[in-house]
Order: sequence, then C-alpha cells, then structure tokens
Amino acid sequence: MRRVPYLQGIRTELGEANAAVPAARRRAGGAWTALGALVRTALTGSIAFGLLAFPMPDTASAQDAARQRLAQVLSGYESIPDASWWRARGPQTVAALRALYRDAQLPAFVRQRAVRAASFYATPEAREFLLAVAREPRQKDRFIREALLGLARAFNNGAGDEIAAFLDHERPLVRRAAAEALGKMKTDAWRPAIEQRLKSEHDGAVRAALQQALAK
Repeated sequence: MRRVPYLQGIRTELGEANAAVPAARRRAGGAWTALGALVRTALTGSIAFGLLAFPMPDTASAQDAARQRLAQVLSGYESIPDASWWRARGPQTVAALRALYRDAQLPAFVRQRAVRAASFYATPEAREFLLAVAREPRQKDRFIREALLGLARAFNNGAGDEIAAFLDHERPLVRRAAAEALGKMKTDAWRPAIEQRLKSEHDGAVRAALQQALAK
C-alpha cells in the first residue's frame, strides 16, 4: 500500500519535533542551573554583607565590657570590695585594672582605686604595674603613695629595695609613704636606710613616720 505523501510529511515533522524536545529540555535545565547559581551568589553576598555589617562580639568587646563593670565597682560611694573579692576575679584582672588606670577620662579617685586593687594580686604583672605607677615621671603624690603601700601589701619584703629608694624623694608625702610602707615589712633589713634618712629629714610628718617604722 502506498503511503500518502502528506501523511509522510506529518510523520516527519512530528519526528523532528520529538527530537527537539530533549534539546529544549537541556537548554531549559541549563537556564535554571544558571539562575540558581545567580540566586546562590546573591544570597551568599547578602549573608556576607550582613556578617560584615553586624559582626559577632569579639574578644576586644568582651574585654571592654569587663572593664566597664570593674569601673562601676571602683566608682562605689565609699570604698571598693575587699581582697577576697578581687582575688576571686582571677589574676587576669590586673590587665583590666591597668587599662582603667591609664584611662584619663575616668575620675582620679577611680584610677587610684584601680592601683589599690592591683595590690591584691601578688603576681609579676601586678608588681610591674605598681612600680610603673610609682616611677612615672611627674606622678601625683597620691598615686605614688598608693603604689608604694600596694607593693608592701602584695610583696612585703620582696619589694623593700624598690620602696626604700623613695626615702630620698624630693616630695615629703612620698618620703612619708615610703617610710610607712617599710614599716610594714616583716624584717629589719631596711633599718639602716630608715635611720640614715632620719638624720637629714626636716619634715615633721616624715620624721614621725620614720620613727614609727623603727619602733615596730
């Protein structure tokens, strides 16, 4: 039986159309893949931007918060917590106290209390901090006094030589603080230095402190 030409044409067109379907599907699939990649890139960029705009709290922020809490404690109306409270905070607190002392925006009495609080830690960091305060050029008397008494409190005999060096300081209040600090020592190792200073001391308050240190 002979095939009708127009039917053969229809079959040919249908075959070509069916053959084109997979290619169309592949093109459509490629388009969707490309679109998905663009979406993922946009989302990833948005997330990255969000992380940059709103960073997670870092160590520096945590340290700032800790210093602010300590500043509030040191700003108490009458006094600061006792030695046991400070020691419970851990020796790493010395770094925060040092930062507070260096903060010129804080009231002087808060910075002075930070020096005192450091004396509750018998650590090399606390010793370095207290000596730095006492030896700072053009330092105010009250800060030197706090540092010297703090050295005696924290290290006792171990800081005697450094404290005795202040017996010859030009300012009477500092010499008096040095005498008081040496008077708290558990040894007479610095008795000769105190006696020597007493021979040339003219300030009445300093002489009284020197005599009291000898009479312990």
